[in-house]
Formats: sequence, structure tokens, C-alpha cells
Amino acid sequence: MKGALAIVLALQVAAFAVAGEKGETPTPASIELLKARSLWFHSGNGAGLTFDQLENFGSLNAAYNHTTGQFKRVQEGVKVNHLGISTEGGVKLGEGYAWGEFGYNNVTDRETRYNTAMLNPFRGVPYYPVDPNVSDWKMQHYDLRMKAASKPLFGRYLLGIQAEYRTHTGAKQVDPRSEPTYYSVNVKPGIAASFGNHRVGINMEYENAIQDGRHTNSNSQVNQDVFVMKGLGNHYTAVIGGLQSLGAFQYTSNKLGGELQYGLRFSGLNLLLNGGYTFRVEDAIRDISKPRKEGTFRDESLYANLAAFSEGDDMHRVNLSYRKDNQSGIEYVQVLDQTYEVQQWVDLYSSVRSTYARDDFGLSYDFYRGAAHEYRWKAGATINYRSDDDRYIMPASSMKIENLYLGVNGKVNLTAGRLAKFMLGADFLYKNNLNGEYLYGGADPESIVITEFMIPDVAYLKQDYYKIGGSATFVTGIAPKAGLYVSAVADYYKPVEGDDHRFTATLGLGFTF
Repeated sequence: MKGALAIVLALQVAAFAVAGEKGETPTPASIELLKARSLWFHSGNGAGLTFDQLENFGSLNAAYNHTTGQFKRVQEGVKVNHLGISTEGGVKLGEGYAWGEFGYNNVTDRETRYNTAMLNPFRGVPYYPVDPNVSDWKMQHYDLRMKAASKPLFGRYLLGIQAEYRTHTGAKQVDPRSEPTYYSVNVKPGIAASFGNHRVGINMEYENAIQDGRHTNSNSQVNQDVFVMKGLGNHYTAVIGGLQSLGAFQYTSNKLGGELQYGLRFSGLNLLLNGGYTFRVEDAIRDISKPRKEGTFRDESLYANLAAFSEGDDMHRVNLSYRKDNQSGIEYVQVLDQTYEVQQWVDLYSSVRSTYARDDFGLSYDFYRGAAHEYRWKAGATINYRSDDDRYIMPASSMKIENLYLGVNGKVNLTAGRLAKFMLGADFLYKNNLNGEYLYGGADPESIVITEFMIPDVAYLKQDYYKIGGSATFVTGIAPKAGLYVSAVADYYKPVEGDDHRFTATLGLGFTF
């Protein structure tokens, strides 16, 4: 971790040291435009960074975010506070390129329910304990990413790598308590080649992730009832505390995959088509001292993305994406082998007990007026379709959700003196639910897991709503090739029916160089 962080900081220093090579001061708008025309930057192949012809840039940002309101998923907090700092930089290394990013966030999630042990209860795995007690969560997130590309070898070939390292820690503040730690490492080595106006690339992917956690009670005199989820509301009851206390959970995940890219550049048009496949297996193990399989989650993902832009005095950019996930939950029948000096759980039978199918289509268009150092104004539109078809086989339960998201956005750069600018933005999003239904076929439909957790959560997922957002950023130069900016962003979510709402606001202070 320390070595990787040192690499990112070195990139910041290098970017600052060479900033004087360009005659214009970097700004948030210029960095946004730089990334918008860098198609390979958004792929899984780091080798293609050299094709993007990125300039040197760097930024440092500190931000505070506050979110409040009852229009939310059940496991989200009524109030959420984020305090974070992030730094990012890219630098030319001869004819190659390197980029790095580091972020730290301190998170306080207030008044959460039905989340006993998960730092992120929405990441997909269906096996975890929940409890109805209202509690705060305190978390810290450390996220590190880097990409690097070589200079052309033999005038044609490029080698590259992408890597991510994440460490997240947290603590639930009310009994039953937990102190989980999550870490993941993701590595994508790649190679790319150019043939005239054509570019091709391929990269592989490997990821390892582990979450450890233990369950405790501050008041050891009172045991706490919990429910262990198995998918779509199916569950069994357990207790934390006493001789029969629910043991610690450990989640171990491994992912393998690959991605292909094809790029084309001619007459001001740049195009990149990339598609990939990943296969992930995550085991949920209970009672680490005497491991017992809670379940196995398998996820097969197929995805494709087409990005293109044309550039003259102005720039047009289009992005089309598709992703399909086929997931399954495997459960086990086990017996305890009590042979002397063995004492382990043995599998008798395993089968797929739940399936989860997800489809996601996305289309976006952005127009940038002025495409030199930074745009004068921009306008965009987005369309996104998402569907979920989840089933628990026996007892039969199902959930189907289909949503359509329509959005528009815009920004304008206004000059305020010789060195200062105001950047103002606005966006609007409308979510239209096309289908939403939930059927629980288990033995206990009156359980609070169903009435207070699952049914309200599904009601949120199928709710129509709109979001109105706005942003304002003041930018000024503070050195010949460095700038300072202050930003404010606000988003307001309101369901079409009902009186609930959700409001989030972010204040930021940053430097560009």
C-alpha cells in the first residue's frame, strides 16, 4: 500500500514539475475535456493510454458531502456524511504515459437498519446477517488506482497495466456490532498495437477480494436476535451472544476475465469498441475456526462499449454500452465430522437455490462548444434501461424490476476577470418504472424481514422519481501554471408519489496543475 501510494504521489510531483511545458493553466473543465477525448483511458487496457496522447495534468481535491432524507433504500442511512481527499495525476514518460489516483473517505452513515456486518450491502452477495436495530456505521475507505503504458516497441506494439487496490474498514455502533475489513486487488495486464488508422488490444483481468468480520455485543448480558439472509427474503434466525452465538463471516472472492479492443481514427473521427467477459466466485464462510459454508455466489458478466467522438472547432461524443450479468447462489447441506482431531464440516450436497439476471443498456451524447484547451459550454443527454429478474427456487420467490432513466445536463464557462472563471451546471433525471413485482413464497410472510425490509426496499426500487441537480465552480489562477477552485454541488430527489425526498450537497476545494 505504501509503495503504491508513493507511486501516485510521484506522479503528482512529476505532473507539477512538467506543467510549465504547456502554456495554459489546467482547470476542472480542461481535465474533463481531456478525459472525454481519451477513449482508451476508459477501457480496461492500460497499454492504450499512449494512443490517447494525453497531456500532463494533476489535481488535488478535498470535499465534504452531506446527504439526508427518507427517500432511500432500507439499508441506507437517513443521514450520511462523507469527508474525503483525493489526488490524481498523469504524466508523459518519454513516449509512454502513466496515471494514478488516490482517494480517502471518512464516512458516517446514521440511522441505518438491517445491516449487521456488510460494509457495502449492495455489492450482490446474498448471504449476510441483518438485524432491525437502528444504528450508525463509521467507515474509512482507501482507494488507489494506476495505469501505465510503454513507448511503442518496434514502432507498433505497446505494453501496459492497470491496477486497483482498495481497503475499507468500518464499525457498527449499536449491538449487535461488527468490525468488518474489506480489501481487494485488481490487476489488468494488456498489450495493444497500431496498424495505420487501426488499433487493436487485448487485456486479461484478475481480482482477489476478502472481507473479514466478527460479531460482538457491548452488553454481554443481552443476546441479540439476527436473521441470516439467503436471497429474496428467505432467511433463518440466529443469535449473537451466548454459547450458540453466530460466528464470524468471511467472504473470499476471485475473478478472472479478459477484454478485447478495436479502435479506428480517421478524418477527425475517433472510435473505440471494447467488449469483455468476467467470471467471479465468492464463498461465504461462517465460523472461521471451524469453517462452515454459508453459500457460494457465482457471477458471469458479459459487457460491451462503443465510444466515439468527432472534433473540429467543437466536439461531439457518443457512448453506447451494454452489460449482462448471470448470477447464481449455491447452498450446501453439511454435517459435522466429529472424528477425533478432525472436527470439520463435510459437504453432503450442494445445489443452485437462487438465480439473478441483470441487463443494462446505456446511451449518452455530449456536445462541447469549443474544443481547444477547455470548452465554453456543453450539453448532454442520457438514456439508460435496467432490468432485474431474480428468483429463489424453493420455496419459490421472485422479484422483477424494470426501470428507464432519462436525463439531460449542461454546463457553461463564464469569464470573470483575467484569470478567474465561473463554471455553472445543471442536470435533470427522470426514472420511470416499467415493471415491478415481488413474491415471497417462504414459510414466514409476517416476519419483519419481509414486512420491514424486503417489501419497503422493493417499493423504493419500483418508485418513479425525478432528480434536479446543480453545480457552481469558481476557478482562478494562483501560479503561472496552477489553479485553485471552489465548488458546490447539490442534488434533490423526489418521488412522483409520496412526500419523502432525498437531498445531497457537496462542498469542495481543489488545486489543478
